[in-house]
Amino acid sequence: MVVKKVGILYHPMIQAARTLAEELQDFLTARGVSVWLCSAWEGEQARALVNDTDLILTIGGDGTILRAAQVAVPGRIPITGINLGRLGFMTELSAREAKDRLPALLAGEGWLDDRAMLEAELGATESEPSRTFYALNDVVVARGAVARVVYI
Repeated sequence: MVVKKVGILYHPMIQAARTLAEELQDFLTARGVSVWLCSAWEGEQARALVNDTDLILTIGGDGTILRAAQVAVPGRIPITGINLGRLGFMTELSAREAKDRLPALLAGEGWLDDRAMLEAELGATESEPSRTFYALNDVVVARGAVARVVYI
């Protein structure tokens, strides 16, 4: 698969993430790739941009990937993480190597690592419709402001 449209989700509290996102946008656009950019904390805005997206790049850390998963889940869009954090267990690339490795990804060279996700639905109430949530990595089910053990 040749990548024609890329979404870039960046961590909004890290200035280097926004800067790298803009650099990668220019890098990809110069190669004829359509690119959209969005803060990883603006999930609704990102979901509005995601149609026909072939790849999502995240710039930040594992938390940014987890937020991107919420955007990518309906279309099963692959995510590649660029680490700006400390550990980055889920990220694939460092900021230094991103531009060097992107051409291979754009050409369809790489692999997919399928991850299982959990889908949970919160039932409707008199005042609110039902809501569906997706979880990658872990999930917390709690009642109220203080988390307590819940047996399911």
